[in-house]
Amino acid sequence: LETACWLARRGAGKLVLASRRGPKAPGAEAALAAVRALGADARVVALDVTDPAAVRSLIARIDGKRKPLKGVVHAAAIYADGIAAEMTPAAFQSVVAVKTDGAAALDAATRELVASGRSLDFLILYSSATTVLGNPAQANYVAGNAAVEAIARIRTTAGLPTMAVAWGPIRETGALKRQAAVAEHLERLLGRPPMAAEAALDLLDGLWASGEPVSVVLDIDWRTLSPRMRGAARLGRVAPGEAQEDNTEFVKLIRGMDEADARDVVAELIAEK
Repeated sequence: LETACWLARRGAGKLVLASRRGPKAPGAEAALAAVRALGADARVVALDVTDPAAVRSLIARIDGKRKPLKGVVHAAAIYADGIAAEMTPAAFQSVVAVKTDGAAALDAATRELVASGRSLDFLILYSSATTVLGNPAQANYVAGNAAVEAIARIRTTAGLPTMAVAWGPIRETGALKRQAAVAEHLERLLGRPPMAAEAALDLLDGLWASGEPVSVVLDIDWRTLSPRMRGAARLGRVAPGEAQEDNTEFVKLIRGMDEADARDVVAELIAEK
């Protein structure tokens, strides 16, 4: 909803909001009213984004000669948290599919559109800052988002206008909107309150202009977070002109190595972890 309203404020004249339950989704009518109040023509449709044929069909219906499809935002997500060692295949696949299969279906359908002679201004894929920081009990969610970011990189290499945004906590969305305790926990962890959706979305223009296929949007106090991250270097106060010595085991391990050897060690350790 926040993204749709942002697009409407930026002059998008016609918006199609797609979700699994479509018009039957809780809050669908309120979402339509909010978007229409901003001057956009909007409708809600049901779509299983993991179904390539359904995605292709919807894009074909939307794209018309008089008003061609100009852009797509993939913001879908579901959650089935659990300890990785105890996570069932179904719980893993359900979360990954919405991210990975959904992004792959949109990738294929929009490539077909471009191949037919149409132009597409943008495909924006929503990822999560958990791909950078990790998050306990969300191995499936992190994996799905990492794949989304890979698709963005592949498309960018192919010259297709694409960007993945790895969002940090946003105040008006998901569990943060429904559960105050979750928002309070993240604020304690990151040292900052969750970002407001409008302020976060206003960064998209600059991110798009950068040309980077993947960007992270995260308001964070590293001095608060770093002591909580296992293996992370603690950030201490350093007096002007004083060198800060980092004596973490990780830094000791690669000290003295040339860059190529250090990269190999780092890659091996991360893969093992």
